[in-house]
Amino acid sequence: MQKTFNKKKIYFVLAIIILLVFLYYLNALKPIEKVIVSGINKGGEVFYNLGSNWRSSFEGSDEEKKLKANNERLEKEVDKLLAEKAKWEEVERENNKLRNYLNFFEDNEYSKVMARVVASDNLLSQEVNQSNIYLNKGSDDGLREGMAVINEEGILVGKILSLHDNSAQVCLSINEDCKFAARFSNQNEALGIVQGSLGLTISMNLIPQEYNISVGDLVLSSGLEKDIPPGIIIGEVNSISKQSNDIWQEATIEPLYNLNELDFLAVVIP
Repeated sequence: MQKTFNKKKIYFVLAIIILLVFLYYLNALKPIEKVIVSGINKGGEVFYNLGSNWRSSFEGSDEEKKLKANNERLEKEVDKLLAEKAKWEEVERENNKLRNYLNFFEDNEYSKVMARVVASDNLLSQEVNQSNIYLNKGSDDGLREGMAVINEEGILVGKILSLHDNSAQVCLSINEDCKFAARFSNQNEALGIVQGSLGLTISMNLIPQEYNISVGDLVLSSGLEKDIPPGIIIGEVNSISKQSNDIWQEATIEPLYNLNELDFLAVVIP
């Protein structure tokens, strides 16, 4: 009995489906379809308007305005703290450099004038005489042409090339126009002149073959120049060139300073 009833229900449903399909192809359901679609669109519009009104009421609320203002205030405070942090990091870096200078001059009987690098020539130029920097101290501060300029580690960076009352031009040791009387750390006597090479390194030529030099030897100022004290480190031997039938040998010397860190220097007053 139950099975017969279920079969009737199935047949009834199938009949309705077939009828609806038949009516659909005859376009008899168009009015009903329009009513249903219109109702769905109306319902969606109502829900959309409700959501928009809710968002607008929240965005315009006092709470939202306070949150926005507070967020802007916090962003400004963060920017201010970041600027302060950068400022104190720069102060700490300069203090560290000054401590290193102090230690160097405590160990050596020299006076000094501290100066800032305020400008530089184009260090990437192919011109060998373009490796110059400019300091904010000059003849009014007791500086003279030919004085040695060092970094905080006591490395010879260059020497004063020309002066004005409140500024000085310094030729870097890698400048071909910059020359120093020099010796090796394991030799007591002056061996010759070092000069810049191609704006990259330093070279020493005409070294007698009998002198035993090695890669890694330090090259120092010899003290034969009037305004440059002896014993200031110029650089380190990077390579040696000599031929068995020559009476001379040559050394390429690597400067021990970083061009990008030349911002706060000392002029040695002998």
